[in-house]
Amino acid sequence: MPIIITLELLRRVHNKPDTKHAKIDIGGAILGALGLAGPVFALIEQPHWGWSSPLIYGPLVAGLLLLVAFVLYERRIDHAMLPPGIFKNHNFSVGNIATLGIYAALGVSTFIIVVFLQQVSGYSAVQAGLALLPVTIIMFFLSSRFGALAGKYGPRLFMGFGPLVAAAGFLLMLRVQAHVDYWTELFPAVLIFGLGLSMTVAPLTSAILGDVKSSEAGIASAVNNAISRVASLVAIAGVGAIMATQFSSTIDRNISCFKASSAAITTAKQATLITTPPKPYQNNAAFHDALVSASVSAFHVSLETTAALLVIGGGVSLIGIKNPRILKKN
Repeated sequence: MPIIITLELLRRVHNKPDTKHAKIDIGGAILGALGLAGPVFALIEQPHWGWSSPLIYGPLVAGLLLLVAFVLYERRIDHAMLPPGIFKNHNFSVGNIATLGIYAALGVSTFIIVVFLQQVSGYSAVQAGLALLPVTIIMFFLSSRFGALAGKYGPRLFMGFGPLVAAAGFLLMLRVQAHVDYWTELFPAVLIFGLGLSMTVAPLTSAILGDVKSSEAGIASAVNNAISRVASLVAIAGVGAIMATQFSSTIDRNISCFKASSAAITTAKQATLITTPPKPYQNNAAFHDALVSASVSAFHVSLETTAALLVIGGGVSLIGIKNPRILKKN
């Protein structure tokens, strides 16, 4: 159904007088979609098959080659859905590089936190979802204020220090263990994360859209939105693979703590953030404790990775973003 609706909307737009002779970049859309599908599939399925499996490295290599073909194809056609010339705008290019790190961190963190709270800490789905509600509330009240300040003083410092503040929030979450006391352990970190995100989002959007012609604002917004979504998608798959590796290695270190068949241990390794041992070891306390320890360790690795992505995004902004007054002088 969504595909049918999209095709119908494209047909109607294409039949409008001012767009009747415009061409749709079908080739670019196919190359881009397949190019992203390969690496994402490889990252998601790697814990089950391993990097040495052709089912993993085949799609990975094919996807990367298709992404190279996508870039070359977009440079050759005159109706590219991603016109390369738009990246000649300095803040637009730097801002989108920062977006990769910032939104990769945002996408993976919100996903992993909710999953961890449900599967390891025993929160209900509603409780886990509400755990991050303060972030939305903080952004509702503060984003416009930081946007105004960025308009007055320039976006560079807000885009630089905002992600660093958010990273501090995730590092504070490293105190979280299997049994989470929300108000003393998670809530303070969520507040800091929300503050950092509020400092970042509006200035980031302003810096990117303010650096292109008004006629290119639509495609600039679409590119930034696509990059943020792709960053989240790839980060969830990539950090998931990192967590799976950490989960498995922690179980291997604790393997002497419990007695179980190799088949059961292999099965347990394939379910990151799962604390219930496989049959027939459901009541084996040592096995359960080992899975809990491995889950907490994997969660902490995801938090450290998230903080690192935010630091990269903030660093790119501090070094690369130019305030409008500086741009005018150049």
